[in-house]
Amino acid sequence: GWEEQVSKGYTPTALPYNPASPYNGVYQWTTNETDPVRVNAAVGWLTAARPNLFDFNSTDAATSLVSGSAYYNQVWSGDVMYAKRPDQNQTMPVDYILPKQGSTWWIDCAAIHAKSRNLWLAHKFIDFIHNVTSPWAENQLLTVWNLYSTPNQACYDQLRPSANGWNMKEEPILYPNIYDTGNWANLDMSGDVGLDTLLNLYNPMWFELTTG
Repeated sequence: GWEEQVSKGYTPTALPYNPASPYNGVYQWTTNETDPVRVNAAVGWLTAARPNLFDFNSTDAATSLVSGSAYYNQVWSGDVMYAKRPDQNQTMPVDYILPKQGSTWWIDCAAIHAKSRNLWLAHKFIDFIHNVTSPWAENQLLTVWNLYSTPNQACYDQLRPSANGWNMKEEPILYPNIYDTGNWANLDMSGDVGLDTLLNLYNPMWFELTTG
């Protein structure tokens, strides 16, 4: 909704979507839009920008920055940490910011299919990756390996500085809710837009964007 607010002469809010608190009669748009008019407007903007964009994908963001094939990219915070490697003695010249327009608050989630045929094993695996009390607990602190932030308080409490002194627990990129609260407030939590909206609105437009 940033562009729309500018076009109407408003000073964009840079605030998260909050229908209970309008700004000059204009709501900040949410990343969970179900209004076809707004989704189409976003797709139109992306389509116009496509000639100037490197690609649409969510799997090669970090390596494209490290290799220099892209100068800017929209990336997961964990991926950019893996590109930057602050836990190593030679860090890469990569940085990460939250745009003033806001962005998406994302979460990786472990889920078990409702028709799982190995329900016991699935539960055991989830227990394993969250277990921080066993003798091999360090192997289960996946956050140390992939440099993603952890939602597990016990895991967070056990994090220690790396050999070069970098402390994951004090990294604003990984924990903006603690160290970058102003920008954190502008993040929009992803929600379920509904199967019909996904199949009939988002999927066709995403296909058009990525194949057109």
